[in-house]
Amino acid sequence: MRAFLFLFFWATVIFAQKPVLTNYTVDDGLPSNETYAIYEDQEGFIWIGTDRGVSRFNGYEFENFTTADGLPDNTIFQMLPDSKGRIWFRTFNGKMGFYFEGSFTTIPSLNFGGYVFNMAIDTSDRFYVVLDKRLLSFEFKSENWDTIHSKTYPRLSHKVIPENIEFWENSLEHFGEMTGASLLKMEPGYHIIFMSSILSLYDRHFEHLAHLEAPKMPVYTSLKDSVLSFYFQDKTIRRYSFPRLKQLGEDRMEFVLTSEWIDKQGNRWFSSLDQGIFFTPNPNCLVYHKGVNIDCIGSYQDDIVYADFEANLYQDLKKTSNTSTRIRDIRAYNGDLYRLHTDSRIYKNGIALEIEGIGPTQAFCFYKQQLWVANNRSLFRASFTGKKWELDTVYDKKYRVENLAINDQTVWMGTTNGLITFDMESETFTYDHSNELLHTRITDIAIHSGQPGTIFLATRGAGVLIGDSEKVYQISTGQGLSNKLTNAIFNESDSILWVATNSGLDKISMHSLNPPDYTIDHFTVTEGLSSNNINDVYVLNNTVYVATNKGLNRFPKNMTLPVNPLPVFITGIQINSRDTMVNPYYELTSTQNNIGIDFLGLSYPDAGNLTYQYRLYGKDNSWYQQAGTSLQFLSLPPDTYTFEIRAVNHLGHESARLATFSFRIKPPLYQTWWFILGSAIMIITLIYGIVLYRLKTVRSIEFNKRRLVEMELKALRSQMNPHFTFNTLNSIQSFINQRSPETAVDYMAKFAELIRSILENSAEEFIELNRELKTLERYLELESLRFENKFEYEIRVDESIDASCEKVPSMILQPYIENAIWPGLLNKPDKGKITVKIEPHPKGLVCIVEDNGIGRKKAMAIKEQNGSRRKSFGLLISQERLEILNRFSSKTMRVTITDLINENDQALGTRVELLVLQQ
Repeated sequence: MRAFLFLFFWATVIFAQKPVLTNYTVDDGLPSNETYAIYEDQEGFIWIGTDRGVSRFNGYEFENFTTADGLPDNTIFQMLPDSKGRIWFRTFNGKMGFYFEGSFTTIPSLNFGGYVFNMAIDTSDRFYVVLDKRLLSFEFKSENWDTIHSKTYPRLSHKVIPENIEFWENSLEHFGEMTGASLLKMEPGYHIIFMSSILSLYDRHFEHLAHLEAPKMPVYTSLKDSVLSFYFQDKTIRRYSFPRLKQLGEDRMEFVLTSEWIDKQGNRWFSSLDQGIFFTPNPNCLVYHKGVNIDCIGSYQDDIVYADFEANLYQDLKKTSNTSTRIRDIRAYNGDLYRLHTDSRIYKNGIALEIEGIGPTQAFCFYKQQLWVANNRSLFRASFTGKKWELDTVYDKKYRVENLAINDQTVWMGTTNGLITFDMESETFTYDHSNELLHTRITDIAIHSGQPGTIFLATRGAGVLIGDSEKVYQISTGQGLSNKLTNAIFNESDSILWVATNSGLDKISMHSLNPPDYTIDHFTVTEGLSSNNINDVYVLNNTVYVATNKGLNRFPKNMTLPVNPLPVFITGIQINSRDTMVNPYYELTSTQNNIGIDFLGLSYPDAGNLTYQYRLYGKDNSWYQQAGTSLQFLSLPPDTYTFEIRAVNHLGHESARLATFSFRIKPPLYQTWWFILGSAIMIITLIYGIVLYRLKTVRSIEFNKRRLVEMELKALRSQMNPHFTFNTLNSIQSFINQRSPETAVDYMAKFAELIRSILENSAEEFIELNRELKTLERYLELESLRFENKFEYEIRVDESIDASCEKVPSMILQPYIENAIWPGLLNKPDKGKITVKIEPHPKGLVCIVEDNGIGRKKAMAIKEQNGSRRKSFGLLISQERLEILNRFSSKTMRVTITDLINENDQALGTRVELLVLQQ
């Protein structure tokens, strides 16, 4: 399969000098390592065509699709968009189809039944298909495909890339006349043709412009930035200037590539024949000696010189020698190259200097024909006398010196315990600095060329220090530095500082020095470096060289990093844990208040390692940050909300546009305005009704109270009726006439006592039972005397009843007793009897008035015989009083009157029962 396909695809190279590539394979989620095409869609997702389906990459994961998802074939060679945003696929089996808005569609009528060599789509959505020696063009109308052009070209090559359809068709007409030629590439105005081992350049009218010899026909050509590249099957690549065709260089390839793509962010993608896909964020950042730990960098005779940890020395990007010991420092002076090795020896042009008494050397530098050398604790000044080096010890302290710099009669020594200075004129040292920052371990020193008293220090723990004789300024992580542990510093032009850290390379652009005003640019693996562990940095001939633990990187110092728009998308929304379509707005009920949101930012250099900032207007207008790609908002109260989110990359750059959607959670029924208004109206109406009812009740109570007072007055008048009073006074007069003054006085006293108790009791609605019974006893006694003992009476109270605690309505029993006397007992031929009994009840009392009179039926007959139709005034008043009292008192009272008869239906008297019950 691969051997066959290789005939139809091109190859390119991974050079000895190359961009740092990130490789994605089946281990990362690709369906196959055999890849043929890469394409970026309108949203920024990367599509990869493989021999086992198509894959879509978002920087986090690969989403794979096959014929089971609707793909026309599992081997995809090419992907092209049309004006409607559809992605069309050129397949191995000749079937064609597209992807649009989440689904795949295969066009049954577009089945060429064989291999399609190439495909193109113009701005009018006209399709051009290259078959074996044939060019077909189709137009899509409705669901029908119409062939509008079909022509045979005997030497038509699949290698032709139609970048201009009209120019392509016109050129093929002329090309058909060239016998034995293969058309390799067409550019607007140019044709590149291979014929008889000659590569020739023609203009658009096929006028010859230039040519060159080629060992064989290249499999692929590319033209970029006026450089024409030819890729050959023997894994070589040749580069020529365009259009002069002057050779610029030749390199070897390491593996076969099948396509390339530059995305909207400036990242470059490659598909390979058998190793998956490759990605580089910065093709201008090249790596040399990949995987080699480069230690230090210098320059010599306008060439870059550097060394690795394995004691290898490199010059002009090529390995020159292997030394016996590791090289710690490289310096050029007076046309000679000096190296400091870990064996404590200094080499000049590869020959060790013989300096007696110097001991283990840590650092060295030159100043005015003198060599300054530092070992573990001392500083020496050495001069060459013509025969040997003479040493002069100028410093002997306890601190380990790790680096040296000299300017304007001042020696700057970076030690493990901070900065030490030596003044050559005064022969004095300074260490006890008042600023604690200068006591930090110094890893490198750079001197300001325009202000000799100003230095730049790389430190192990305090970041970068900028100091002079008066002040020290710090640039650390809080001011934007990548890491406060710095390894080296390079002063490019006093205004540009390059700082090597374990978290990448920082470029500090100084706008002013005192106080410092600057901006910092960061260079990491995301920007194309092979590692973030930076050992050293050097700038030479407008090129930045970076020593890392995974090779040497270089890039133009004026290289501008592409601005990443960081597109961010809302990829999913869940309402109450149920997935829904992603829409810009939702109307939700009060119970649909649990919202889940999935989102995704596209930044391939960050390899999915983005952070996200979001806020939810309506809940909280503050911005929050997280690393995950999903959020949950639970139990949101009714309101209108707008969700906004943006992605943030490792440099702190934010998305150019926010991803957003809005939703409204409706309030529940009881919180709607019309429900509240209606409820308010109902409540007001209810309150109004209650008030009216209460007023009516109060008025009724007051009316009943007035009626009760009236009834009590009537009762009082009934009890003190003139007839009773007159008869009582006649009785008293009769006792006096009968010369019974004692009886008259006693009768008068009892009458007065009865009148007084009636008046007292009438002031209260309820009185104690014993008071009521005492009044009844006086009344019965007087009536018995008045009617000359015509009847006898008895009052009995059950022993279980406390008459002093129980209460009954005042004067409530008297009308019933009066009715029993008259006419019930007075019309009885023999002596009558009245019994008053008070008995207990589970809820109160039972008051019984029982007589043995003639009965109600006979009494009514006597009244009719006498012509009297008047009902008992007292009984009517008592009945009305009870009805009123039952309405507003805490007691319930009920009267039952029973006629007592024998077995012969003869009247035996009357029984009245008054129930006084507690509610």
